[in-house]
Amino acid sequence: FVMPLVAIRRVERLASKTYLFALTIQTLHGLKFNLQFVGLRSQIEHFCDQLKQNLRSNVSDMRLLRKFLSTLHSEYMLSDMSTTGPDGKRDSMAVPPGGLGQIFKYPGDARKLRDKSKLRLWAEYMRDHGRNLTLIRLPTFQKLIRVGLPNRLRGEIWELTSGSMYLRLANPNLYQSLQKEYAGRTSLAIEEIEKDLNRSLPEYPAYQSEEGIERLRRVLTMYSWRNESVGYCQAMNIVVAALLIYMSEEQAFWCLSMLCDHLLPGYYSQTMYGTLLDQRVFEALVEKTMPILWEHLVKSDIQLSVVSLPWFLSLYVNSMPLTFAFRVLDVFFLEGPKVLFQIGLAILRINGEELLDVSDDGSFISILKDYFSRLGDSAHPTSKNDKLREVTKFQELMVVAFKEFSVITEDIITEQRQKHKNHVLDGIESFAKRTQLRNLHKTGHLSQTDLSNIYDRFFQALQSARLGLGPTKTLMDMESFQIFMQGITRWADEPHDFLARLFHRWDVELRGGLSLQDVVTGLSSIMEEDIMNSMAYFFELYDEDGDGKVDREGILQMSEGLLYITRRLTPKSLLEGEDTSPQASSNSASPPPGQAEASIDYLSSISAFIRRAFEYATPDMSEGDAYSEKLIPVDSTSSSNNKVKANAALDPNHPLYITLPTFRMVVLADEALEHFFAHDFAASMKL
Repeated sequence: FVMPLVAIRRVERLASKTYLFALTIQTLHGLKFNLQFVGLRSQIEHFCDQLKQNLRSNVSDMRLLRKFLSTLHSEYMLSDMSTTGPDGKRDSMAVPPGGLGQIFKYPGDARKLRDKSKLRLWAEYMRDHGRNLTLIRLPTFQKLIRVGLPNRLRGEIWELTSGSMYLRLANPNLYQSLQKEYAGRTSLAIEEIEKDLNRSLPEYPAYQSEEGIERLRRVLTMYSWRNESVGYCQAMNIVVAALLIYMSEEQAFWCLSMLCDHLLPGYYSQTMYGTLLDQRVFEALVEKTMPILWEHLVKSDIQLSVVSLPWFLSLYVNSMPLTFAFRVLDVFFLEGPKVLFQIGLAILRINGEELLDVSDDGSFISILKDYFSRLGDSAHPTSKNDKLREVTKFQELMVVAFKEFSVITEDIITEQRQKHKNHVLDGIESFAKRTQLRNLHKTGHLSQTDLSNIYDRFFQALQSARLGLGPTKTLMDMESFQIFMQGITRWADEPHDFLARLFHRWDVELRGGLSLQDVVTGLSSIMEEDIMNSMAYFFELYDEDGDGKVDREGILQMSEGLLYITRRLTPKSLLEGEDTSPQASSNSASPPPGQAEASIDYLSSISAFIRRAFEYATPDMSEGDAYSEKLIPVDSTSSSNNKVKANAALDPNHPLYITLPTFRMVVLADEALEHFFAHDFAASMKL
């Protein structure tokens, strides 16, 4: 059992003649029980010290406990607590808020369900063994749940057995805070929620009214804000609609959190990997326990997941009549996900003979649908035994599930999940990859193999976990971008201004990150061996304001960018036979990764590029006629003229710029740079 420290009122050391170390603990409901310890005395003393410190630190939280307990029906049903009204008189405890069933009636006939008898049994159990936060789970507790919970206690017991009660206790008022924080805000998840609201248990009267729809909307919306990585997923509306019949909004919110984050991780996610994995596990269990049926399904090409996927995803709520589905949920919250497998196997076992006669998916579904519609009928209508005739098909289902398939344990399910996990994730990732590649556009000359390699490298740089588990990020930041570029080219081995410019150029929507489409579009632009386009693309990286001009600082940054790229390259534009020396031959090979210097050929070419760029640059007269103030004397010699002109070009007081035609002229004047833009730049990136 679990006992929150705030529910403990007194702890005393118990005198023992057997030399065992023991404590007596008294709870807030007056329940006393003893704890006996076996182990080293030093460890026991340490535990007691920790317990004492934690009890003291939780004293302040005890003041919040009264408000929390006022939301629980068991407290209202059994407590002697009373409240003081405005007139100073003692009033009985207010009826705690409950689910929609309090307003629109609970599903089923309360008399046939023996609701009052069940409530009386639970009251007796809780008087003797504690309630809500202090309840002790004895074997009788499980038996009471197996026979079905009373309507007014069902939501509270679900909350207790699932563990969501402790989440709600630890996070008081969080649900209300989320409502205030996100009031009026919209998201893609909210749009999806709106589409499904009117398709959530429409047979129940509450969801044909504004009251029920509003509660459902608020719970789903608040969870989508609290867990934005999940947001809203298929079948979540069905599950929450079922919870709200017996729970308040806040209780349903925390129960949904427990389901998605702990009990059924991956069921309600973008990839639904948890559900798909459990479908593979379920098929493996069917193959093991019912080999004849499994062989028939495979031979007839009947997809078991067509019927079993909705069972698991909606926790049988959308498959069975509600009164029976809630009985399944009673046991599910107590015993965990194994119940889904046990119930599913029992359904197939009971209907096995009929299912062996079908040969298509439609007939398979029809038989099971008919079975669900008759769960309240007698399992043995022709029996002469009166008691046997009273046994319903649902009772038979529960017996088969929890007796014949009691061998299906959590350990077996965990083992099967581990066995099939990689296969399922590979399938999800393969499907996601095909879908994303099919939706890409502006791929230019890139082949399908290129796109496949880009996809793999993109998510390798982006993801720390398997993509099939659900992407944690969909946009590549600058750090991931550098990792990506390191994978396809040797020159991106360290950060540089050129990489940052490339990143911002590809970030066309200014999101601060690159999508797969952004990367594909960017690579298709720079990997095309078209010298004129390549030069234009490089120029535009440094034309920051898009006016077709690159100023003095931009020219210097251009040269630094060229040095950054070419330090790992050598030009292949040298004329054959012009230099056949060993030194020239060694220069033609790619330099090792650790080499920091650019080749002598590219270095001289970039040096010439700087000189020519400033020589042919145009003075920027918009900044003022800088040259008119310092006229060159008529009698100056040619060499002095060149010297003055060069000095003026380097003088920051004399603004100048180059345009794209000038840039192209300067590049084409050098054979090495011409070959760089025609071939080497694009060829330096290997997908």
